[in-house]
Amino acid sequence: MKNIFKLLLLFILIPSIGMASDEKKAINKEKTISKTFEVSNDALLSVTNSYGNVNVYLWDENKISIQVQIKVSGNNDKKVTDRLNDIDISFAATSNKVAAVTEMNGKNWQGNSNLSYEINYVVKIPKNGNVDLNNKYGNISIDKLNGNLAIDCKYGSLFLGQLSGKSNNITIAYSQNSTITSVDKLNLNSQYSEVEIQKGNQINIDGNYNTFEFQSVGSLNLSSNYTKLKTSTISKSVISGNYLTLKLGEIGNSITIKSNYSDVQLGANKNTDAILINGNYTNTKITCAPDYAFDVQVELKYGSFKDEIGIKYTDKYEKNTSKSFTGYHIAQGKSKINVTTNYGSLQLLTK
Repeated sequence: MKNIFKLLLLFILIPSIGMASDEKKAINKEKTISKTFEVSNDALLSVTNSYGNVNVYLWDENKISIQVQIKVSGNNDKKVTDRLNDIDISFAATSNKVAAVTEMNGKNWQGNSNLSYEINYVVKIPKNGNVDLNNKYGNISIDKLNGNLAIDCKYGSLFLGQLSGKSNNITIAYSQNSTITSVDKLNLNSQYSEVEIQKGNQINIDGNYNTFEFQSVGSLNLSSNYTKLKTSTISKSVISGNYLTLKLGEIGNSITIKSNYSDVQLGANKNTDAILINGNYTNTKITCAPDYAFDVQVELKYGSFKDEIGIKYTDKYEKNTSKSFTGYHIAQGKSKINVTTNYGSLQLLTK
């Protein structure tokens, strides 16, 4: 009897094992959708996509060419086929604008974790074309753009080359390792992201929980909390926010910082015009070139001041927890450093 039971159990298990093996085998299917439209040389490309990358290139044609590769993977042939058929691209085109929208038809898109899919765009636009790109769960790549740019990207990275247009507006969230080679004017709204910019002329940033690294910046306006910023050279900057970590290289012209609970390090050369810092619970280190001539005024409460460059003081006041220092380095009336802080510190260092 036991042997019969074991034999029956074996016959029951064999089909189950076979089915389990079939279910684990991956099934991959794909399709490509291509369209080309005749447009003006400064036409606007608009793309709305999810779950894939958008790559944009310039070419010498007054046409917009769009190629979309759609891939679906899973372990059930019918479900893979149905899902592939459910994904389509809708187009709307005039001579001035071409819009492409990824459409996901059908039901229960979020209900089956055994299916995966990618929708990747490769687009060619005229040399003076403009772009408006909205992408989620995928990257955006543009090697060069002469026209205007608008990007909204979430859960994806940006790989942007030379942006020469007069208007560049970018909104990102949860974007890691994004890069921009060069940009003239940039308005950036950034949340929980990492961005590196090699060269920027005028940059305006708003957003929290970010990490920025800039090599060369002309003008920077930053309003942010819980953010790290590192620069090599910066001409003029206005920074506000709390819980900031600022490691700034040489300040070419001027900088104004209003920040609490922050750490600030920056450098000044002989051409630096003004350094103005106001903040509580903020520690500041300023490294000055030996030939940097400036006036200095420091106001402290419950704070410390360390002078390592030899300030010539014209006035000192220390009483209880309040301190103030007024003086100059090398010569008066050249440049100025003004620092006001409570529960913070200031160090003036020499290179």
